[in-house]
Amino acid sequence: MRGHVRGVGLKMAAMGVLAAAGLGVGGCASTTAYDQHWKDTKVVLASDVTATPLAGKWQGEWHSDDSDYYWGLAKAIIIPVDTSKTKEGVTATRYEAHIQLWHFFIFPEEFKVYLSAVPEGDKITFYGERVMNPIDGVARYDGFLEGDKIVIAYNSIKDYGSFTFRRFTPESPSVNGQAWGPSNNTH
Repeated sequence: MRGHVRGVGLKMAAMGVLAAAGLGVGGCASTTAYDQHWKDTKVVLASDVTATPLAGKWQGEWHSDDSDYYWGLAKAIIIPVDTSKTKEGVTATRYEAHIQLWHFFIFPEEFKVYLSAVPEGDKITFYGERVMNPIDGVARYDGFLEGDKIVIAYNSIKDYGSFTFRRFTPESPSVNGQAWGPSNNTH
């Protein structure tokens, strides 16, 4: 138990150093390329979506199930890429998801993943993967869209957890505000 506590303390100290470094760097840049992409992307209402239901802006939260202290705000810009027919004759749509995860409300992590989606009853299920780097290997993503909510589970060698997004609308709270942050945060 004592080794575990020391390990947690070292992990928290390392996160504090990263957070301080993020504050120093964060003060230098007012917007990122992702922020500009978000601003330039048109809001897509659920009522406007038929053939490409994942398309549009999404906001929400992410949570690592590997650590109680690892969570943050999240945004996604999802763009349809192409469609194809499966062996069963079902139309599958491939999407490009640009995801931004915030760590400690200070610094963002941004990446792109391709998701293959198929309708399944009232839901749309999807999966994808991305190569992170040679050490961390591949991250796998699978999830579903139901109504205006997307849930994505992720799993890699070093981490596993989930993202939960709601469709961004003109009435949505500020994407920079904490009002739409982690609903289960107890820290």
